[in-house]
Amino acid sequence: MSITKRIIDMARSNLNSLLEKAADTMDPRRRLANIPDEELEAELRRRRAAREAENRLGAARAKVDESYEKDRAERERMAREREARVRGTREKREQAERAARETEARRRAQSSARSSGPRPGGSSSSSGSSQRSNVPRGGNPELAQYYARLELAYGADYAAVKASYRRLMRKYHPDLHGGSPERHRAATEVSQQLTQAYNELEKVLLGGPNRK
Repeated sequence: MSITKRIIDMARSNLNSLLEKAADTMDPRRRLANIPDEELEAELRRRRAAREAENRLGAARAKVDESYEKDRAERERMAREREARVRGTREKREQAERAARETEARRRAQSSARSSGPRPGGSSSSSGSSQRSNVPRGGNPELAQYYARLELAYGADYAAVKASYRRLMRKYHPDLHGGSPERHRAATEVSQQLTQAYNELEKVLLGGPNRK
């Protein structure tokens, strides 16, 4: 055999070996053909178990999320109902306290009218003739500010003060302005100022132990 033929045969053999290696790299089926069946079955079982575990995890997570949303909606509903009950109880208590003060003021006015009797040279005053008699004449700056808050003229009687206070609170109560924290804070400040004005004018107009 000539040297040239041996060189050609050797090159062909090396080329076939390289082609075989390249085919093994490019075709996964040829690589899998060399893996025992037991290992393939074990790998398939492991992958199925992993997929099933992921599916169970996803289903459990979805169930928890759904339950959480339902619980949150229920908690919000209960919180709203509790707030409404507390607000209703507070309003009833405040109404009862105001009614008690009004009753006490009328009782004192009637008692004072009976004890003083008719004055010579003039007619006796009726028991409800003046709820404005306690308002200082000449214009008290502090009281004028309270009247202005309630959008009333200086010296308005208690009935007008009460009606205006209720009207404005229906407009500015914080519970009606919960859309954003800024609106809620602003409504709270306004309602506090209205309540202060009402309470101070109530003391002046109806009198009582807290009268300044």
